[in-house]
Amino acid sequence: MAELTDLAMEIALDAIFTDASLVALTRNGEEITDAGYQRVSLNPTAARAIGTSGVVAKANSEELRFGPWAVDAPDWIDGWAVLDADGEVLARGKLGTPQKPGRGHDLVFPERRLVLGLR
Repeated sequence: MAELTDLAMEIALDAIFTDASLVALTRNGEEITDAGYQRVSLNPTAARAIGTSGVVAKANSEELRFGPWAVDAPDWIDGWAVLDADGEVLARGKLGTPQKPGRGHDLVFPERRLVLGLR
């Protein structure tokens, strides 16, 4: 199998993850339906090579803030997914530590914390 160049990976990532991409929270692989929850816009950075590691990545260009929760979350939130404009899953991952936001609390991904890449 041929290896993609950094330029090819940058083009691919820019085509996959766009300004229309949304981030969703998941519980056991399914999008949550908690009261007050809404998907948020990814607002991705431009794709770029990371050093000489052979990895090309994009990230959220600003803080991603979910909430505040209308009531206590009924169970632990353990993952996330990036969706296209049609709601199709493009990428998914696990939270480092599962979260269970209480009423009035937010769940926040700091800027550049959600990294999406190719290697």
